[in-house]
Amino acid sequence: ANIIIDGPNGYHSEVIIGIQGFWRDRPEQANPYGEYNIKLVREANLDAVAAALGETGLVKVLPSSSSTDKKATSKPAKLQMHTVCQTTSQSGIIVNVTPEDLVHLDADFGVNCKEFKDIVANDDSAGPIAGVNHITKNVLNVLPNDTLEGVVVTASDVIITTVTPNEFLQLNSDGSVDVLPNAPVGTLTLVYQICEADATSNCDTATVTVTIEAPVMTVTASPICVNDVPYLDYTVTPVNFTPANGVSITWADATNKVVTTMTDLPLSGRVLWPGATVDANGKGTDWPGWIFQNNQWIQAADGFEGLRPTANITVSLNPSETITVNYPPSEPFCTARPTFAIVANDDNGGPISGGTGATNVVNVYTNDTLNGNAINPADVTLTTVTTDPTGALTLNPNGSIDVKVGTTGGTYTLTYQICENADNGNCDTAIVTITVIDPAPPTPVDAVDDTYSNIGCNTFGLVGNVLSNDFKGITRANLELVTFTLLTGSNNNVKTDPNITFDALGNVNVSSLTPAGTYTYSYRICDKLSSENCDTATVTIIVLPNGVTNIASQACNDDSTLLNLANLLPEGTPTTGTWVDTNNTNALQGSTLNALGLALGTYIFEYRIKDDKCPRTIALNMEINDDCKVLPCGNIVVHNAFSPNGDGKNDVFVIDSIDDLTCYPGNTVEIYNRWGILVFETTNYNNETNAFDGTSRGRTTVKQSDGLPTGTYFYILNYKSLNGNNEVQNNKKDGYLYLSK
Repeated sequence: ANIIIDGPNGYHSEVIIGIQGFWRDRPEQANPYGEYNIKLVREANLDAVAAALGETGLVKVLPSSSSTDKKATSKPAKLQMHTVCQTTSQSGIIVNVTPEDLVHLDADFGVNCKEFKDIVANDDSAGPIAGVNHITKNVLNVLPNDTLEGVVVTASDVIITTVTPNEFLQLNSDGSVDVLPNAPVGTLTLVYQICEADATSNCDTATVTVTIEAPVMTVTASPICVNDVPYLDYTVTPVNFTPANGVSITWADATNKVVTTMTDLPLSGRVLWPGATVDANGKGTDWPGWIFQNNQWIQAADGFEGLRPTANITVSLNPSETITVNYPPSEPFCTARPTFAIVANDDNGGPISGGTGATNVVNVYTNDTLNGNAINPADVTLTTVTTDPTGALTLNPNGSIDVKVGTTGGTYTLTYQICENADNGNCDTAIVTITVIDPAPPTPVDAVDDTYSNIGCNTFGLVGNVLSNDFKGITRANLELVTFTLLTGSNNNVKTDPNITFDALGNVNVSSLTPAGTYTYSYRICDKLSSENCDTATVTIIVLPNGVTNIASQACNDDSTLLNLANLLPEGTPTTGTWVDTNNTNALQGSTLNALGLALGTYIFEYRIKDDKCPRTIALNMEINDDCKVLPCGNIVVHNAFSPNGDGKNDVFVIDSIDDLTCYPGNTVEIYNRWGILVFETTNYNNETNAFDGTSRGRTTVKQSDGLPTGTYFYILNYKSLNGNNEVQNNKKDGYLYLSK
């Protein structure tokens, strides 16, 4: 029923409004007059009728907040249009029917109906998405899972607005969501709302959740040298994002000071090391940390010197990664530095006498250069390109040129090459030309006898050179003019010694180990230009005896204390000498002497100093005695009779060993007469300065000066002694003492 009517006399009627939208009735009771209460009821039938009548202004009625189907993408019984109508006038009318209403009475209600659609916004999520430094577009679109009357909405169906924004998320009008630059790692949320485009009060909301993770990339970088030019090969691999820009490489020195930055590079490639330049053919024209100055390359500041030998590079794509790379190493086939100019200049030498030949006539290195500097032989490899066909010239590894002895007069050449060791193929060649002349006739050779006398302290070692007084003609002989040979004679009367040596130069050395005596040697010198032109001479060497210094000391054979004999040597004695146990006592170890148990006597210990200039010996005469021997303690023996008559014999009361304070550290003595009167008492009795000589020192009737009378007395001796543990023991002796004059 849409209309409920209550009137007088119990009139009641419920009427469904038909398609015409009106209702008429004529009460049948006798008295139909009075007040009629007419009420319009809004129910489903009203909506159906309104829809059938074609009402416009469609509005969807949103479900209540307690509905569990609010965001259902497809809800049952909602596929049809839903019309909601509201009265625009009073929902209840009271009319009064009177007899004057002869034909009818009209009661009109105004109804406004709108049609609403079922709109649902569902939550969306995306990720993980890398939080990069540029906008990541369209990580999701909120519309594909949102519906309007069960049909996926399009951007034209709804109006999209952001309810709760997020500073790193952007919701676009087409429903797409962008992640803005530098989004932090974590979870980002945004609440949005869609409203029906034709009914903006018909809306629903949902939440967008995007998970952000840190951008990840891998970087590899390898230095490489190509055609002597330094490069860097690199590869950048984005793992979880798509880069929007090119790669940047920032170059910094060891202190992280930025030197230069390369931008907009591809993800992988090869770049020149900063400071390096190449020409159109890829040949190096400049290198970091090198400048060309005064016709030579030198290492100096050029703004890029800090990128050698290492550089810190920061590779940036979206995240950044810093790694340390080494400058490409210099190798012979790729130096990663400038090519140094190497110049080998021609050399000339002579004239050289062919008879004697010559060594080191010239040195090819002398006028050759590398990078404008004199050649260091260690920096190059020297080889002979074209040898002298006669064999007269020899090129030595040190660059010197020798001329062979006996070479005939003429001009001789050879060609050599020098190549830089650090740069393969960097070479140059030159020609050596030597002029040789024929020798003059030989001059006489004169070998003069030599005598070296008084060889001894401070004169050992090199005593002379046998050639110093020898001649070839009027020229002092030397090994460039003559050969020297030491002769080994068969004369058994000639005295030699292996400690005397002659070297190839004619030097005579006499070792300090050579015994005293006179030694004789013979030698020969021959003209190098004529092996038959020779002479001999005799060398006499006189060696003096070594010096000896005597010192003395003594030690006790009952003392286990070790003696350092070095402490007994004279002040300033060298510490490099060696102790010798001359008497083979076996009591000497190094410089330490253990005299314990040695037999009494005198022993000799020698300290031998092997000085090349002055060998000598210090003889220590060591007396071994027993002065330190400790005797055992004597027994305490009391002699109970004495005669103090002044004859020098037995004049005092004697107690043996009482004066040995080491064994008996204290005592008291008391003497009484036969009546018990104390006539003598003392402490530390010692038989001499503190002894009983018959004179009274106690209470007595006898005068002290007269002495005590002959008779029998009684003594009491108390004394201390030490046991085996060095503990003090108290002892006592007493008895009769007889005094006789």
